Amino acid sequence: MAVVDYAPTLWGRSDPRMSLGGAADLSVPDAYQKETSNRDAPRENVVGSGCGLAAGANLRINPKGLRQGVAMGQAKTVRDYIRTIPDFPHEGILFRDVTTLFADAAGLKLAIDQMVAGVDGKAVDVVVGIEARGFVLGAAMAYLMGTGFVPIRKKGKLPGPTIEEDYTLEYATATVEIHDDALSAGDRVLVVDDLLATGGTAEAGIKLLERLGAEVVALSFLVDLPELGGRRKLEALGFEVQTLCAFEGL
Repeated sequence: MAVVDYAPTLWGRSDPRMSLGGAADLSVPDAYQKETSNRDAPRENVVGSGCGLAAGANLRINPKGLRQGVAMGQAKTVRDYIRTIPDFPHEGILFRDVTTLFADAAGLKLAIDQMVAGVDGKAVDVVVGIEARGFVLGAAMAYLMGTGFVPIRKKGKLPGPTIEEDYTLEYATATVEIHDDALSAGDRVLVVDDLLATGGTAEAGIKLLERLGAEVVALSFLVDLPELGGRRKLEALGFEVQTLCAFEGL
C-alpha cells in the first residue's frame, strides 16, 4: 500500500516536483508532520495517471486540509467515474452524467491531466469552454496550460455585445453566444466540452470563433457517443478531435 500527502496548491505544472505521467516527490513539511498523529508513519510516492496521485485512490481531508490518498486495487479509468441515467432528459436517452467524475478528486484530476496531456506540444493561446460543463473542464485546463479562458454561453447569458449561432442538439435546438471582443484575430484556440454527440454544439462554437478570426487548433471532449456521428462530422470539416472515452448508444 502506498500513501501520499499533498497540498492542494501542488496541481499539475504549478509545482516543479510534479509532471504529467510521472512520479512526484510530495514530501510533507516538518511543521506539518509534528502536528499530525501519524507523523512517524512511512511515506511513499504514488505513480499514477497525471501528477503522482493514483486514480481510484480513497481520498479524505486531514486536519490540516491536505488531501491524503491510499492506492487500493486496480486504478480506475475516466469512464469508470461516469454514471449513466436512463430516460433523461427525454425517454430513450441514456444521459452520461459526468458530475460523478467532477465530485471525485481522483477522477477529476485524472480527466484534466489526460485532457491536458492530449494537447501537449500544441500552441494554444486561449481555451474556450462550451456551456456548461465545458466551463469546469476548460477553466482547469487553461490554468494548467497557462492560457486565458473564454466561455461560449447559451443565448441571453452574457452581459456585453455578442454574436450568436443556432445549432441542433441530439434532442433539441438552441442558440449559443460569445462576446464579440472575447478573442483577437489569429488567436489559437482549444475548444473544450464534456460530451461529443451530434457535434452540433461544437460546430456552432467553431463558427462563432471563426467569425472572430480565431484559429481552432483542436477540440477536446471527455466522452464520445460515436453512433451519433459528431466526431466524423468535425473531422470531415478538417478539425482534430480528442476524446478520453466512448459510450455506445444515444
